[in-house]
Amino acid sequence: NDRRGQFEAKAQQLKQAAVADGTLGRYRKNFKFWESFCKEFGLPVWINKLHRAEQARTVGLFAGLSASEGYNRPKVGNKFQTFDGKMAAVAFAHKAVRNAKLDYHDPEFEVIAQGYKRSNSQEDRKQPVTAQMLPKMRKVLGTTDERGELMWGSIIVPFFFLDRSSELWGSVTIDRSTGQERVHCIKVSNVKLLDKHGDPVDPEATNATSVEI
Repeated sequence: NDRRGQFEAKAQQLKQAAVADGTLGRYRKNFKFWESFCKEFGLPVWINKLHRAEQARTVGLFAGLSASEGYNRPKVGNKFQTFDGKMAAVAFAHKAVRNAKLDYHDPEFEVIAQGYKRSNSQEDRKQPVTAQMLPKMRKVLGTTDERGELMWGSIIVPFFFLDRSSELWGSVTIDRSTGQERVHCIKVSNVKLLDKHGDPVDPEATNATSVEI
């Protein structure tokens, strides 16, 4: 028993050494914000046993609170980096206390996170868009009038045409026959420009109204 206690104490010491004291201090402070949020809205502090959608809704609400007023004296909203740091503390606490991994990154939360990032002027506005996010964007557009169809087309066309070696298709592999990387892209020969009657036109033509792949 004495030997076991000695080894358990050492194991605990190793766990503490894995993270710098300053980082642990910030994690404790940020986790208190999470606890206060959960208490105010009657939500569970430990959310690892909730379904993914429920985790996403809870974290999404926390993101809304952080963006609106944050936890500071002037009640000024936090930047995305601050919110992301708070969630890192929440994830760390779940791993350290419950040995559990959070799973709240569903498409709905990704849309919230992207909007949060775009609301910060210092953030790069070019954020990645995944295939799972497209249905959510379609839902946000609402009814399909001419303007909505134009907006939807401006989202879909760049998504597929500018997709190069995307995580959507998996990692890039080496072609053993040529020794070169295989790049995921659309071949020019597989793309046709059509006029309003559905007849093919030259790439230089100005009367093209649709694209066929």
